[in-house]
Amino acid sequence: SGPISLGGSPVGESINLELGVSATATASMDSALFRTLANVASGAISLNNFYGKASFTATGLIGGGYTGSARTATIDKIAIATAANATSFGNLATAVDAVSGLASSTRGIFAGGNGNSAVQNAINYVTIATNGNSTSFGTLNYSRYYSSAASNNVRGIVAGGGTGSPTGEIDYITIASTGNAVDWGQAGGGLGTSVTEASASANDTRMIVFSGSATTLLQTLIIASAGVSSNFGNLDNRITGTASVASGTRALVAGGYSNTLGAHQSQIWYVTIASSGTATAFGNLLSTYNGFAGCASDVRGVFAGGFSSGSYMNTIQYVTIASTGNAISFGTLTTNKQATGACSNAAQAVGPFATSSAMALFAGGFATRRIASIQYVNVDTTGNSKQFGDLSLFTSSVGS
Repeated sequence: SGPISLGGSPVGESINLELGVSATATASMDSALFRTLANVASGAISLNNFYGKASFTATGLIGGGYTGSARTATIDKIAIATAANATSFGNLATAVDAVSGLASSTRGIFAGGNGNSAVQNAINYVTIATNGNSTSFGTLNYSRYYSSAASNNVRGIVAGGGTGSPTGEIDYITIASTGNAVDWGQAGGGLGTSVTEASASANDTRMIVFSGSATTLLQTLIIASAGVSSNFGNLDNRITGTASVASGTRALVAGGYSNTLGAHQSQIWYVTIASSGTATAFGNLLSTYNGFAGCASDVRGVFAGGFSSGSYMNTIQYVTIASTGNAISFGTLTTNKQATGACSNAAQAVGPFATSSAMALFAGGFATRRIASIQYVNVDTTGNSKQFGDLSLFTSSVGS
């Protein structure tokens, strides 16, 4: 087709039409919608960045929670690039709070939590593109609530949590399949420090668990290498009930209750995922929030629900991950609630994509131990490799 333009009527040439808005709508390449389509989170952007790109809706799901009078099974849906109120998506299999969420580009996963009659070990999934109720996926190895969860689009990890006291147990699943979780296999049982009421986020390589009930530590896992966890850095105090989000390069953690200071928090901190170290100040939430949840695209991080100033909240607020600054109002959930789980399909928005006609795979190897990871690159572009999947066993000396 012809040259790309911001607006206009030719299908395949108009960025506005690709985004599903009017051909004559006001257009800005610096907007979150345009940056998400171009896969350019920050910095210089031009029409050249849009060639070969197809529209993708970064969708966040917020499931379960406690309304102040009852646990809920409802799942809300938001379009992360567009500030607006949440809409109803469906329901979890049971009313549950303190549930953990993670996702691939197609599936949302909700695991564990506290039910009306018992602590849960159930794992349920939804297809993010289709509104509806959850379906059984399998079970965790241990029933627990307030676990930390994240994924690299292929493998999902549920770490820590508790049933009255913190645990360091780590389970993982392959998101595209179904079945029971597999034990992470870390010597000593899991995380180096057992935590509950911590939050976590990840890029395609690393997952970071932020603080929690017993520590100021940030603990990190190499997602493709089962059995390996280590310390990343520190927050400046011991915090529970935080929410965290991440892009491909930066992870943010926000709010919570400081067990060190004895007060609810409004601060947002960030770390560079590839570089271990102490978290740095980013900005502030709209107010102090505790027991809320986060999801993100590679451009925008969204925080939803929580408990603030003695009230259960329906607030949704957002930040631009690549910058620093205070949160901005996004909209509201369908009901006021805290202790929710959240996830998004935005791994799809972080290239390269595993659909290239010129793709190279690199599998297995040895890096202090044998690994099963399969990585891929798109040969016709430059950039770092991404996670593709796993071999059926850990191995080295794999031929071409």
